[in-house]
Amino acid sequence: MARVLSGEEVVGVVDNTDELGDENCTILAFRTTQTPTYTIKAQGLPRFEWYAVSGLLQTIGEDTSTKDCGMVSVRNIGGASHGLQIIVTGDALERNLFQPQIVYVVDTDHMLEHTTIDHKDAYILTLPALTIPAGLADPFSSWQAEPGQLDKAMNADSATRITVLIGGQGKAIGSGTLSITLIPLANPEQGQYTCTCPVVIKEPGDDGSSTVLMIPGPQ
Repeated sequence: MARVLSGEEVVGVVDNTDELGDENCTILAFRTTQTPTYTIKAQGLPRFEWYAVSGLLQTIGEDTSTKDCGMVSVRNIGGASHGLQIIVTGDALERNLFQPQIVYVVDTDHMLEHTTIDHKDAYILTLPALTIPAGLADPFSSWQAEPGQLDKAMNADSATRITVLIGGQGKAIGSGTLSITLIPLANPEQGQYTCTCPVVIKEPGDDGSSTVLMIPGPQ
């Protein structure tokens, strides 16, 4: 009696009768014909969710280097679109601890540098032409991939992310927060996400070794 194998196909027949000592034994090799779930893109409007965030540690009076920037990374769990707005607020601005001067927007291929625009108590940057890559239909599919497909799956997951680095100048010694909101212009109300990152402006010679700036989860 024949048995139907759903989602699989025979890719070769190996006659191994000598090794197994059974002339009636034939070994079949199979491979899946199902499309890997990490290759299926999400549809609809873009929508961001938290991926990673880290804080900013800086010496007063010095400009931030890229390695010292505050960082927020989100991933899109909706469809592809164009247009991103970045809004930076927080008590680190209200108390004049830190002045944002530059924004780096990182995707899988580029790091784009932009000058921020001052809007009183907030810094706003609008990038109408920026491509927002499609998310994965199953956002967790990359973590469920077979070991042989793990690299491809992780690359597919990375391609859904947008990372923003905030650089600037420390204006006064102290600590506070920055709230960084990323807004997809195609779905501004439902698709936006806000992360809060800590800011520490230190004195010259203070290495900040006692300050923990990494945030382990969504804020």
